[in-house]
Formats: sequence, C-alpha cells, structure tokens
Amino acid sequence: HLKMRALITLVLAVVVQRGAHGFVIDAAGRLEGETCAEKCVVAGHCCIGNSSACQKPSCQMGCTLGNLVPSFAKCNQSCYDAISQCTYKAPDGTLFQQCGVCPERWLPPGTGSPGWWPPGYQLPTCNSCGSTKDECTLGCQFAFNPALEPQKPTLAPTPAGRPEPPVPPSQTLNFSWTHGDHMVLQQAPQTSAVYGFIGTTTGAASVSVTITPEGSVDGFSDRTTLHADVNGTSWKVLLPPTVGSITKTYTVTATCTAGCTGTVSLHDVVFGEVWYCGGQSNMALPVKYTYHRNTSVDSIAAGKFGNIRLHGLKGNMNQDQPWIRLSDAVKQPPGGGDSPLFMFSSTCYYFGESLTEGLGKDAPPIGLIHTAWGGSMIEEWVTDDVAAECTLADHAEHNELLWDTNVKPYLDMTVKGWVWYQGENNCGTLHGNSATHTGYGCLMPALVALWRKAWSVIPQTTSPKAPFGIVSLSPGDSEGAADIASFRWSQGANYGVVPNPAMPATFLAHAYDLEDVWIGPGGAGVKCNATTVNANYPCDTPWYMGPGIHPRLKKPVGQRLAYGAMATAYTASGPVTGPTISGCTYQSTSLTITFNTTLLAGAKLEVQPYDKTNPDISALSLFVNNSVWVSANIALAGPNSISVDVASVGPMTKSGVTAIRYAWGDPENAVGGDVTCCRGVTGSFCPMARCPIVASVDSPLVPAGILPTNPFLARIENGKCVCPNPQICAE
Repeated sequence: HLKMRALITLVLAVVVQRGAHGFVIDAAGRLEGETCAEKCVVAGHCCIGNSSACQKPSCQMGCTLGNLVPSFAKCNQSCYDAISQCTYKAPDGTLFQQCGVCPERWLPPGTGSPGWWPPGYQLPTCNSCGSTKDECTLGCQFAFNPALEPQKPTLAPTPAGRPEPPVPPSQTLNFSWTHGDHMVLQQAPQTSAVYGFIGTTTGAASVSVTITPEGSVDGFSDRTTLHADVNGTSWKVLLPPTVGSITKTYTVTATCTAGCTGTVSLHDVVFGEVWYCGGQSNMALPVKYTYHRNTSVDSIAAGKFGNIRLHGLKGNMNQDQPWIRLSDAVKQPPGGGDSPLFMFSSTCYYFGESLTEGLGKDAPPIGLIHTAWGGSMIEEWVTDDVAAECTLADHAEHNELLWDTNVKPYLDMTVKGWVWYQGENNCGTLHGNSATHTGYGCLMPALVALWRKAWSVIPQTTSPKAPFGIVSLSPGDSEGAADIASFRWSQGANYGVVPNPAMPATFLAHAYDLEDVWIGPGGAGVKCNATTVNANYPCDTPWYMGPGIHPRLKKPVGQRLAYGAMATAYTASGPVTGPTISGCTYQSTSLTITFNTTLLAGAKLEVQPYDKTNPDISALSLFVNNSVWVSANIALAGPNSISVDVASVGPMTKSGVTAIRYAWGDPENAVGGDVTCCRGVTGSFCPMARCPIVASVDSPLVPAGILPTNPFLARIENGKCVCPNPQICAE
C-alpha cells in the first residue's frame, strides 16, 4: 500500500531525527537496528510506542512484552489475547492503548513545543504485517531471537495507470507532440521556441524552419526562415519575439534540408500568454463537475473568451487534448460524449477565463496547458536529487515519473508562468518546514525553484522569475489526514503569506473558505429537492468521488488565481494577498490583533457579519489556561486591527491566554477538525467565502469582493504574538 510505504520511510526518518529512543545511527546516518524496537522500525513497522492506529497489536508491543514475559510462547499468547481488545494490560500492568494514535507528533529536535505547535504531524495509519497477530509476534521474534535480522521494506512500486515516458516518433521529421495546429506560443518580449524530432537519419541532419503570417498579401516578404539547432534525434529553433494578437495567425513549417526526410507544418498558430497547469485531482477535475460550466458555455456561445486555446496531456481524469480553439472545444464530438471543454481541467480553464476578464478587451491569446494527474504526490513532479534535499520526503519507485512524462516534454516551450493545485496525497506525510528543510514545506519552494531553473536555461525564454500560482487545499481535501491547517501553512513555505523570501514572485489562492455549497453527511452531495434550488449553484451538478474531496466550486478558485496573476505578472494595483497578521497585544481581558498595512495595499479590513451566538463561526480560537482551545467572538477595532472578546471564553487562571489561531480549525479533533465558517443544518446551502476576517477589494476577479485572511497560529509571550519560525508576527 503506497501510503503505508510512505509512512515507513517517514517514521524511520522521524526516529533518527528525534533520537529520543536511544537508537544507534551508523556513519551514513542510517538506523542500524540493534535493539528490538530499532528492528521493528527497520522492518517497516511504524507503531513505535504502546499505541497503534492500526487498531491491532504493534511490533513495538511485542518488544515491550518481551521484557515482561518469560518465553516466546507466552509473548505470542499475549499478542493473541490482545487481538480483539482495544486496550490490553500486560502482566506487569503496562497498558497498551491499541485504538490510539501512533506516534503522536513529530517536532524538530529541541523545540520543546506543545503538540499543537507546527509543524504538527500525526500518523493517520500504520503498516501491518497483513494479519491481526503478526505485527505483534514479529516483535516477539526480535525480542527472543537477538540474531534475527529485520528485512528492510522495499520501495513502493509504481502505481498502476501512471503514464509511460513519451517515445520520440521515428521515421520522418516531425514536431513534438506538445505542438499542434491552433497552438499558442509565448509572445514578446520573451523568445518562444518550436521543436521536434529528426526521425530516421542518413547523415548529419539539417533543419530549416519558416514562419509565415497567414492571409498576408505577400507571404514571401513577411516570411522568416531560421536554421534549427540539431542535437542527436531532436531539433529546436528560437523564433523572433513577436507581439501577440488574436487576429494574427501564422503557419510554421519545418523542413529537413539534409540527412533526413520530411516537411511538416503547424497552422493557425498565434502568439500570446502560455500558462502551464499542474498538480493532482483538484487541478485535474473536469469542467463538467463544476457549478459554472453552463454559464461558461453560454458566454462562449455569446462570443466571449475567443482568445483562449487549450492543450491537455491525457491523465487518469482527463482525455488527451491536442491544441484546440475554445470555440471548437465546446462542441460535442461526432461520436457523442462530453465536449473537450467539459473534460478539461476546471481550475486551469477558469483561471484562463478570469485572466481574460482581468486583461480586458485587449487580452491577447491565452494558451492553457493542463498536465495534472489525480492522486499524485509532489515528489513525482521533481527530480530525485531535489527531493533528497528535503528531509523526510517520500521515497518510492514512481518518484520523478511525472517530472519525466509531464514536465520535461514542455521545458523547451517558453511559458509565462505556472499554476499548481496539489497536496491531497501529501497531507498524510510530514508537513514540514522550509526553515528546517523538512517535508512539504521544503518541497514546495524546491519545486518552484526547480521549474524556474529548468524552464529558463536559455536566456530570454521563460523568465527565471516567472510567476507561480498555488492553490491552498479546501475543506475535505485532506483525505482524512490530521491538521490540514498546518499543511496549508507548509504550502506557503511556512511564512504565513505568499509571496515570501523562499518563494518570490508567487501568488496563492486560498480555498479553505470555498467548500462545496451543497454538501451532505460524510462529504457526499445533498439529495436535491424543492428546498435545494439555487440558479447559480444547481444542486444536481454532477460530482466526482464526492463534492467533499472535489468541491464543484472551481470558478472562484480560478478567479483568485487570476487576481493573483494580475497583481504578480501584469502589475495590476491592489493587494496580492488577503490580511496577514503582523502582531497582537494582550493584557488580561484585552486582545487586539493587527494586520500588515503594507500587504493590505489600501484594501479595507473588514469583519463580515456572522452569528455571534455560535463563536465557532468566527474561525478564531484562544488557548486558555494552558489547557484548552476555546472559540471567541471578534469585532473590527481599527483600519488594520480586530479585537477579540476574551471575556466571553469563560473563567481564566493566572496563565490566561497563551496562544491564538485563526482559520486553523480544530486539529486535535480525531478526524482532522478542519476550519469551516458555514454552520447550519447538514444539507443546507453553505455560502462561499464566509470566514469573517477579510480584505474588501474592488475587483470583478475577486469572488464576493473579498480576499480571505491568511490563516495564522501564534503564541502569546509577554503580551505579544510570536509566530512559528520562519513566520514573523511580533510587531
């Protein structure tokens, strides 16, 4: 099981990092496996304490029993006795809590931090030997047979359905399969490229490329001919920087002039802005599973968004999509079925649609490239050497695979930037921290840096500082993993705001307040009836695997991405991000939180109305009496500050309030306890963007006219806020 193997590697690394169990580390930094407990870990059995989320005896339990009972047989019998029990008391009174969690949380060495302090991490499951007793009896074997050596677990196999690396076509000269009629090439001031494969050679190959405006009176005088660089079996040529226009199309022709055969052409090519979209299932989610699909179709039929062209790489949720004009993408295929648009990435498409609206009547052609793969992990999208730079990254045979199949074929294509929506399958791994070079907090900025470096090798093509957009996970995206707020924090490299020093020229679209508006028990869709009628959000819109994990509310995600792109890539005015905590002041019953005025950039801080009889909806809670988190009501206190009703949380001890958090949910909750600012009867309509603290922005790209606050968590020390490193909020 893939997640189990990831956890094996994780916990092994965790034990080495913590060193609290006295485990022996060899010269290469590996666990030697000398003691029974060490051997359990080396063998891949991650329950290292007296508890097991496997709800069955753990290998470590067998080790513990080995010190309490006189024989291997008695140890085995104790394992059998414990099989059907949630708790088991050993002969010396040691209590095994078999329905607890395994091991509790990972913290960097020497932090001395409470369990709720990030990088919070909790193992949701553990590996097992495949039977109800073998996990425990393995520990008994290690305990009573010191010579027995553990068999180290193998790397997780490549999951079924992963794409194979593209095979270069043979025979005659051709363009790369990433090219095609109707494609968009990146416009000036950047230099774009076309490239392909030589085919069968008969000697030193030579290729010429001609670009000709279509419909020109004198095609010869307007024609530009260039000689391509040939490298082994491939060729590539850089084109002159060309200003984009939706009315000016080109034919690009490649001809083999020596050492090979063939002439190939691309027609209806335009110059414009090219954006690459990657990630996993919420990026891949097709347009057909979204509320705004029919609105978009109607707009396209009315002549809007004619500048957009689509290209998609076949995945496990989407079809292979050669370059296509949007006006053709809405048409149903001759054989029936869904239109190409309906099978295209919804987040990617709505980003392009909203970017067109932001750029206005002079919007150039926009080319959208979609390559997402449902269920993928971030380690698959980077090289192995980059992943190795981040401690506790997952290690599996399929790492780097999507880098090879979905990224590398596009590296020669100049792009304006990227948008990324991924993380669901990494929620159960270490969330980590960019400051400690651990987990996802390290991997996310590492991916951004790798892509920028790889795409910009040739000067004047893709910018080495090209804009990069990220979507934070929405409620339900965690797949059951705990402390999703900590994971969102790691998506931004742990600075609490994007852009930041680890990821400059980036922008982030929050989705924590964009849960599906019609959602029932367990993340399923509600049963539509007369009370679930809403013209803007049709209740009967189909969903994919459930609207909890794949919210149908993707248009607002695309809008927020486009807004971030406008501020980052196109120098639009206004804030790049929502309110960001800069500090707080606490005295007895008074608590005021301030927000960074520079980042507000003139936007108006607001507290949206909410039902104050239910403080949970405020999304803000206080850690009181050093023992419990309690929700508290909030109110606007000034142009960049809010006040917290401390008195309403109940009696205080001398310690008072020692921490605050906003939009952090309740991660101590066994099922993850994610934030929600929509309370009511299950199955009722849940308006989007209802978390109270927001920045009011005058932009049609911003859903409901507001940007949500960046979630935060902070200690209170000496009356001031202290955020977890590297985030700073001590103003």
